[in-house]
Amino acid sequence: MFVVLNARFETKVRVECQPNTTIKELKEKASSQTGTPCDKMKIRKWWMTLEDDKTLQQYRVGDGDGLDLYTYN
Repeated sequence: MFVVLNARFETKVRVECQPNTTIKELKEKASSQTGTPCDKMKIRKWWMTLEDDKTLQQYRVGDGDGLDLYTYN
């Protein structure tokens, strides 16, 4: 499955993953595409910041769903 991360003021990052992929693993995959370190990323679904140790399935993220990717210094 693919998840689309909408990076604010940048580009959309399309990441291949599985339902049991953790948010930390998702950040690592996005990091390899964007060059931004994982510890400088937050992934959000609507108003909720997703926790690193939970899976996409736990957050009910499915194929083609979009999440917001925030980066900070």
